[in-house]
Amino acid sequence: MRKKVACFLKKNRDFFNIFNMNIKTLEILADETNLTKNIDNRAVMQEKGIYQYLQTIKPEEMLKRRMIAGFLNKRSKGKMKYFQRRWFILISAKPLFDNDQDEEILEENKLPPWMELDTLYYFRFKDEKDKTNKKGEIKMKDCLDVKEKDMSTSKEKGWAFKINIGDRLFHILTDIAAERLR
Repeated sequence: MRKKVACFLKKNRDFFNIFNMNIKTLEILADETNLTKNIDNRAVMQEKGIYQYLQTIKPEEMLKRRMIAGFLNKRSKGKMKYFQRRWFILISAKPLFDNDQDEEILEENKLPPWMELDTLYYFRFKDEKDKTNKKGEIKMKDCLDVKEKDMSTSKEKGWAFKINIGDRLFHILTDIAAERLR
């Protein structure tokens, strides 16, 4: 399943706001909404208590090949379906992309105690003072399928995909115009 997810991620690399993980110079996310304007991944990681752990992973290139983070919209699971802005992070034990020849396995003890490798976490993040814990997680080991979602008949605008983990189906959307055009 990791290869299927890695293939999807490789195909849609820019969708996830993948950043080059140079701890000192993380790129600022260029988002079209005011909610996340000028908020970079490092600021979110610091508020959520992840950053201090990731600084210990050496070399930084190892983490760069195993981590994806950024803002996306996740569909609610209640009776009224709507998309909610969330910050997502995925750290994999192995490189996410096939072209990496790196065979070293990242150890789970380098992560915060509550985090597991190969799990996509999502958080609410309203501003730099938002210290709320994770809202949920998607264990990619349990992932059965990742498919692009047809948005042509939806009232929502953007580009979306579905993650099927068997007992639940997650709908994830981005509304960034530049990403829709790729």
